[in-house]
Amino acid sequence: MAPPPPPSPKGPYKGGLRLFTAVSLNQGFEHLYVPIRGRVPYKTIRSELRLANINSGSIVDIHYPTNKVIELLVHNDYIKKFRSLLLSEGIRCIENFDPYDPKHFADPQFKEATEDERTKQIALIRGTQIHRTLKHFRNPVKLAVAGDFHRKGLISTSFLEDFVSLHPNHANDRPAPQQAEAATYTQPDSSSHASIFNARPSTQDDLMINRSDEDEHMSNNDDTSLTEVSYTAPNSSAGGGDPAHH
Repeated sequence: MAPPPPPSPKGPYKGGLRLFTAVSLNQGFEHLYVPIRGRVPYKTIRSELRLANINSGSIVDIHYPTNKVIELLVHNDYIKKFRSLLLSEGIRCIENFDPYDPKHFADPQFKEATEDERTKQIALIRGTQIHRTLKHFRNPVKLAVAGDFHRKGLISTSFLEDFVSLHPNHANDRPAPQQAEAATYTQPDSSSHASIFNARPSTQDDLMINRSDEDEHMSNNDDTSLTEVSYTAPNSSAGGGDPAHH
């Protein structure tokens, strides 16, 4: 009898078949930065990515770190395929993007501040965004991402310990509805797949805006949507982040 055919490399696994697969040895997540024409609803981003055959359920978090840039948190197992699919649409990720660079901070209150003061302020805003985003994930995603962020030094040991103690076994928790972000959205061009990401290179002005098992993050369904929430600190001008609720 001929051996059974090898499993299809296409993903994600349908139904509950992921239950019978080995846990990935490539644990962890990576932030990818992609150019975008302008601010659009997060569900529009997911819809456009699906047109490029990207499984939007594999995107754990979507965030605007600055103008004309989106930050996507993706599981390590999907990074290579994600980049390849984007490249097939003529879209390249922005390499060496630093969300802590003070040039992304445009709060008019800090217009005359020193670079050191602006650096400290954007780090504070970034930390607040990370903390609030983690709290809106559902288990076991929140604990997996929190552990990865701790390994990378994005959150402190004390925050992680408190976070784990508050969310030990909330497998069915769901984030409360939040007020929608007040933002001006641009209508995406529908002339090509993932057209909203075919942005021209950002100028200096564009960079400023005013105003557990990690495999479990993979969604069996690809119709995920977001509750759009601004996580910027009060009176800040850095971009807000939103968790990709599953």
